[in-house]
Amino acid sequence: MVAVISDKALLSSMLLRFPRLCSQCPDLRGGLLNDSTFAQCKKGVRVVNCARGGIADEGALLRALQSGQCTGAALDVFTEEPPRDWALVEHENVISCPHLSASTKQAQSRCGEEIAVQFVDMVKGKSLTGVVNAQALTSAFSPHTKPWIGLAEALGTLMHAWAGSPKGTVQVVMQGTSLKNVGTCLSPAVIVSLLREASKQADVNLVNAKLLMKEAGLNVTTSHSPVVPGKQSSGECLLTVALADAPYQAVGLVQGTTPMLQVLNGAVFRPEVPLRQGQPLIMFWAQPSNPVMLPL
Repeated sequence: MVAVISDKALLSSMLLRFPRLCSQCPDLRGGLLNDSTFAQCKKGVRVVNCARGGIADEGALLRALQSGQCTGAALDVFTEEPPRDWALVEHENVISCPHLSASTKQAQSRCGEEIAVQFVDMVKGKSLTGVVNAQALTSAFSPHTKPWIGLAEALGTLMHAWAGSPKGTVQVVMQGTSLKNVGTCLSPAVIVSLLREASKQADVNLVNAKLLMKEAGLNVTTSHSPVVPGKQSSGECLLTVALADAPYQAVGLVQGTTPMLQVLNGAVFRPEVPLRQGQPLIMFWAQPSNPVMLPL
């Protein structure tokens, strides 16, 4: 029979009745099992502590093991972790293991294998699984999504060059059926380029972009429409980046794998303008008495 210790008031009545004590009471510490309680136990009692270190006085438990009052103990928690004094852990009648199963050798080996598989999947352009803090990465490496991320970053860089360091709300609008599920990638990509240009934060990326966005006073809204207005082909897709309540809007698309600029604040480019990374782009727009040069 096994006594499961969950109530301190019941402990004394259990000591003489049960040959095995199993502690699962995380709130009872301070040597609940000590020299006095071991003396009240049946000779040959066995102890299982899988709750918290300190429930069993480790010195008293070791003395009980050495005297034969306790004939075995199974522990996965200790007063100090890792233990400084290994006398209890190394006792021949003690079984000890990590409280966290992921810390076992077998689990660590399996984690290493899963991480390696994730890297291989990433290189092959497959989606990542189990990502809890970076939804933007789950499809960011697919061959379809990569060029659109490049376009989103290019439009964000163009927006910064045009509007300066924007504040307020940035609108990211996706049009086309194949862009339905990539909003988690494209909106962070726009933020990355805006913040990188505005604050020179080289370490901004798809993972931390949304957090840094709030600190910079930016808000981003994302929307999707399955159809591009005025287009017959269902395969046509457009990405629009705009500043709410401001006359700044850029529209782009992807041709093959190349990001292209199609519309800038109502001005339509025919043919579209390539937005290649590292390639300088100088744009001019003019008013009768105020020509302006926009570098990118």
